[in-house]
Amino acid sequence: MPPVSEKQRRFFGAELGRKRKGEATKTDMPEATMKEFATAPEKKLPQRAPTLADRAKMRAKQRKKK
Repeated sequence: MPPVSEKQRRFFGAELGRKRKGEATKTDMPEATMKEFATAPEKKLPQRAPTLADRAKMRAKQRKKK
């Protein structure tokens, strides 16, 4: 599963590093899943994940275009 935001990608990258060092992590995810979240997709990620209000605004814009 790809990360939703840049902040999430950085968090899981740090978690992956802790897990590989043998330190305690905040999540109980396996290393492979953390690696999926830590890798960036082709497109540029937003700095934060969209909130419910942001999603509603995006849907409203799409309706206006039609």
